[in-house]
Amino acid sequence: MKKTILLIEDDAVIRENTAEILRFANYTVHTAANGKTGLEKIMEIHPDIIICDIMMPRLDGYGVLKILSKNPEYEHIPFVFLSSKSGVTDRRKAMELGADDFLVKPFEESDLLTVIETRIAKSKKNRNRIPQKNLPESTPHPYDEVHTLKELIHQLFDRKIFDYKKGETLYCEGNSSNHIYLIKEGVIKTFKSTESGKEFITGLYIKEQFLGYTSSFGNFPHNESAEALCDVKL
Repeated sequence: MKKTILLIEDDAVIRENTAEILRFANYTVHTAANGKTGLEKIMEIHPDIIICDIMMPRLDGYGVLKILSKNPEYEHIPFVFLSSKSGVTDRRKAMELGADDFLVKPFEESDLLTVIETRIAKSKKNRNRIPQKNLPESTPHPYDEVHTLKELIHQLFDRKIFDYKKGETLYCEGNSSNHIYLIKEGVIKTFKSTESGKEFITGLYIKEQFLGYTSSFGNFPHNESAEALCDVKL
């Protein structure tokens, strides 16, 4: 079944060109010219992923994401920002609001398609992560009383903490591991290496976010590398 993408972009040329690329890649694409129309489309079609510009009339991209994050029906949909700004501050604000990724315009077609494929795959694996109770009543599991992800995170923060210095690597693209990382303090970036040797950032992760679970749950190599952007506690 084709995956559905909602592209929210006020620049008509970028909107139509990007939509055409995505249709050639066998996606079903819907478009919106501003944030307000975009929200209406989201509620109408419930897309598999949202690609959204930041600076737009009527309602900007930050506003769209803030509204979605307050609605459990839509908060799980992968959300990727498009922006002509490439500063760390803009990226950090996007990630703090809960964005899954960030692409700087102009972007390569291959980078756009890679981000979409990666985020849809991760979204699928993220669902139903907390296991069902399957232990006898006489041996209760320590997380049996956990009812929300927030409660689980707070319990995990009481476990052993590992420190990583700025620039240290958590895992490398192509390697496998059985670890899932939860950030208590700091920022982690994930990235892929291109054939030309350049670094393509695939995500920024901050406090109370998980990473590394793709290899752990899927039992296959990491498709990206992870590195500490500052001193972090995991």
